[in-house]
Amino acid sequence: MKQITSKIVFALIITGFSLFTYPAARAQWVQTSGPFGKGNVTALTFTNGFLLAGTDSGYVFRSSDEGAHWLAAQNGLPVSAFINCFETVGSNLFVGTSSNGIYRSSDDGQSWQETNFGLLSLTIYSLFAVGDTLYAGVADSGVYRSTDLGGDWTTINNGINHGAGTINDETILSLAGMGNILYAGCFDGIYYSTDKGLHWTISHVGEGNSFTTMTVIGNYFFVATSMPPYELFLSKDSAIDFEGIFDFLSLGDRTLPIVLTNLNNILLVGNNSGVSISNDSGAAWVDFSTGFNSSRRSVYSFSNINNSIYAGTDSGVWRRPIADLASPKFAPVISTNRDTLIFNVSHSASLYYDTVTITNSGNAALHIDSVNINDKAFIIASNIPTSLDSGQSTQIILRLTYLGQNDTTVPLIITTNDPAHPLDTVYLKISSNTSVSETATPEKFSLGTYPNPFSATTTIAVEGENVSLLKVYDALGREAADLTSQINSLRPISSMGSRTVEFNASGLPNGVFFVRLTANGAVQTKMMEVMR
Repeated sequence: MKQITSKIVFALIITGFSLFTYPAARAQWVQTSGPFGKGNVTALTFTNGFLLAGTDSGYVFRSSDEGAHWLAAQNGLPVSAFINCFETVGSNLFVGTSSNGIYRSSDDGQSWQETNFGLLSLTIYSLFAVGDTLYAGVADSGVYRSTDLGGDWTTINNGINHGAGTINDETILSLAGMGNILYAGCFDGIYYSTDKGLHWTISHVGEGNSFTTMTVIGNYFFVATSMPPYELFLSKDSAIDFEGIFDFLSLGDRTLPIVLTNLNNILLVGNNSGVSISNDSGAAWVDFSTGFNSSRRSVYSFSNINNSIYAGTDSGVWRRPIADLASPKFAPVISTNRDTLIFNVSHSASLYYDTVTITNSGNAALHIDSVNINDKAFIIASNIPTSLDSGQSTQIILRLTYLGQNDTTVPLIITTNDPAHPLDTVYLKISSNTSVSETATPEKFSLGTYPNPFSATTTIAVEGENVSLLKVYDALGREAADLTSQINSLRPISSMGSRTVEFNASGLPNGVFFVRLTANGAVQTKMMEVMR
């Protein structure tokens, strides 16, 4: 049987119980009184006034005062079975375990009765109820259904061939529903059924991934992989087509998803460093872990009661006001790599190139409405995207035509939807080359490339006797080549100190590159374009 380390939990949202008063705390998680010492809390649910917590050591605990006190709820339920999930059908509560199958309680967890008749495997990863029908995701044997409160289970795996086998051989890691569609996530993809599981079709998304946790917001269906490549997928058309919308590795290797749910149309993901939330369908995420007493607090499950969210962790159950979901600020933040860009000019050249990098340092999409320079000497020589996702950057390539204007400052104005800085300004300063040594003249300092554009190789021509740096950079400012030692190893071919070196771009992609020369204490930059 295939083994996995991440478990699947689905939260039930039920209200109508009086709120127990905890010590006042704002905008942070507060630890309840347990349960402690019995493993990670891998499943949570709330039913008929009781909060129940299941652990990966096989224990179930119950609280009648929203976590202020916990009592064991083990009567009839074997210990040592990993508690994977809870689900309710009417007044009956079901628990799925890792090795002892499914148990039912009709008294809110005070006692349990085995309900495994018809199951070929007793490792249950997920339970999902639609009305009076209960579905079970089972290890190595697909999906089962019961219409009599677990009294009898039948397989419903018809119509799917996957690889050499069928869904009957699949381990079903997660179950969810949206309208009349039932979803089943497994190690190799997502199946969906429109006839209550009688027939299944595979959705062509992320084959080879492990779809371990799902949730639905309106007509949007979300599924996350809690194993490599740790991605979040979204379907807007009933799970026929998916798009990968977020790579959780971009948040760091301790923010990988364990459990995904939603509350008030906000996505919550429990991970191995706390909780992250998103209010824009997963495009950007904000850390929501304030209050946990460890930066390595793993969160395995969620539930909510009245005005509080509950999280099952590696250190008991924690709670936090639902109102806190509105407190994180989702907004774009523009940042640039410089406030002032100085063009050091001389009479030996008329064209100069340099770049300004724009980065979205916020947690919502940055919309770039306009980029303007009110001076004909400057031209924006690159295409600028209309928006940047959180963490994305782009470069503005600027070209200056120097016509003798010295010591001039021109504003580059960037208009965006950053609420704090809707207008961001970078000052472009034209400065005559006063840093050149007295023994060097402007005529002894120049840089040229030919041909340009080019497909494979171009010749870089340098005039200047004291070259200290000759490098090529890509449009993101990353070094592509260092030609300093090569140019300095050549003997000048004229009294002006002229030298040429061939630059081979055969291993580089199409696009804009910059060659930058530092000589005689000054700098020149030329734009080159690789075009095939």
